[in-house]
Amino acid sequence: MTQIELAFITQLSQPYISMLEKGQFNPTAPIIIKLAVVLDLPADELLGISDTKKAG
Repeated sequence: MTQIELAFITQLSQPYISMLEKGQFNPTAPIIIKLAVVLDLPADELLGISDTKKAG
């Protein structure tokens, strides 16, 4: 999914998505939840704090 597609689906701006990706901005809890739902990821995994190991 592109930043533009993600921005459209989440109703966030593409520059905002870009800043999040680069770690230049910290999202609020509602934004984290919105992104996690759209990306079908647990919020902790989205934030990089999941302690579960992926099978591989």
